[in-house]
Amino acid sequence: VSLVVTSFWVFLDMAADLLKTLGKTASHEDFIDATKKLIKLLIEKEGCLKDLKADCSNDEVCSLIALHHGQAMKIKLLQGDGGTISVIVPQDSTVRDFKKAVARHFLLEMGKRRSTKISLRYVWKTYDVTYHGDYLEDDQKLISYGIKNKSTLEFRPKSYRRKLL
Repeated sequence: VSLVVTSFWVFLDMAADLLKTLGKTASHEDFIDATKKLIKLLIEKEGCLKDLKADCSNDEVCSLIALHHGQAMKIKLLQGDGGTISVIVPQDSTVRDFKKAVARHFLLEMGKRRSTKISLRYVWKTYDVTYHGDYLEDDQKLISYGIKNKSTLEFRPKSYRRKLL
């Protein structure tokens, strides 16, 4: 915690110096550009924030700090195309909470890339989340399946046979 606080105070000192340098004649865009540069510098210097991008949201920062303090876990999800996404969720999360975090991740990524929309409703109707081949129930806690920090889950097509039994 002290490293983050120290970095924050260094950041504030740098911001104050920047304000003096820019003066009252600088435009709003100049302040925005300078602030983005300062945030990027802070993220690069602070070890626990190294996974963040300069255009990160407040939720992403809070999640990463919770992970750093052991209050959250980072879970990888293997996608059907071979790609992976990493999602940070609190330690006591349910599978449903994990799915909501995955949905937030996709929405944030789509907003940043301005790419085509993904129908998350279709994804959840078509695919289940599995861990070591076991299909996960929405109301169960992740830790009840033995899922912990740095575990890897997979998207698998829904097993309709399972519902008939």
